[in-house]
Amino acid sequence: MIKKYKVTKDEFWKLDREIIVGSLDEFLTPLREKFFDTKSDYYRLLNTMTKTPFFKNLTDLAYKDL
Repeated sequence: MIKKYKVTKDEFWKLDREIIVGSLDEFLTPLREKFFDTKSDYYRLLNTMTKTPFFKNLTDLAYKDL
């Protein structure tokens, strides 16, 4: 038997936001700390890949045969 959850939409979304945001923060905080540490390999690679010459070189290489 399925029981109906008897609260208003506002109450439901308030509870839903508290659960989701709390869960996401718990999940994302260690990742943020790891990946945005300026000494990490990830951060170094991200920094390299976002520089314009990298994308130009990549594009030139990708379209070389066309």
